[in-house]
Amino acid sequence: RGDLGLKGSVAIYAGAHGPANGLDGLLDTAAELRGSEWTFLLVGQGIEKARLMRRAEHECLTNVVFLDPVPKADVYNLLQAADVGLHLLAEASLFQFGISPNKLLDYWACKLPVLTNVGGSTGDLVETVGGGMAITHDGIADGLRGFLSCNPNERLRMADRGRAWVLENRNRTEMTRRLQVLLDELVTG
Repeated sequence: RGDLGLKGSVAIYAGAHGPANGLDGLLDTAAELRGSEWTFLLVGQGIEKARLMRRAEHECLTNVVFLDPVPKADVYNLLQAADVGLHLLAEASLFQFGISPNKLLDYWACKLPVLTNVGGSTGDLVETVGGGMAITHDGIADGLRGFLSCNPNERLRMADRGRAWVLENRNRTEMTRRLQVLLDELVTG
């Protein structure tokens, strides 16, 4: 946090800065929470990044920090500088079905609780696992307020539950083992 000049509670969005990611909603939230304890760290690249940076500067959103993409080897340390991972997409019915929530899984793998505005199976997964909070598209600020109102131990439990789910269900070694069992059953069955 010190190296990045981050203060207070940090919400991180790490990923593409494109139209599908709905990052204007994140800047709306930063404006709403201006003067609060929240700092918003946006890491990545994309066709919307320059415009988003201009908007943040124009609106004097001093609680927003933009960083360029970081090497994969540095992602863990970067995520450890945050209190919550933001898994965001623009509002589109298509995103209710068939998306791969890679950012969600990355956050959980790094033991970071998640706030997601993606409904459908993704929102259901977050709620079922208990690894964070599922919110509406325009509920990011309320979700962050709710996150801070949680007992700090509950926030740690969210992070633990998310990481445990990833290790049990998305660990490559475990997934390979399951595939091998399935293939063995097909060959011998």
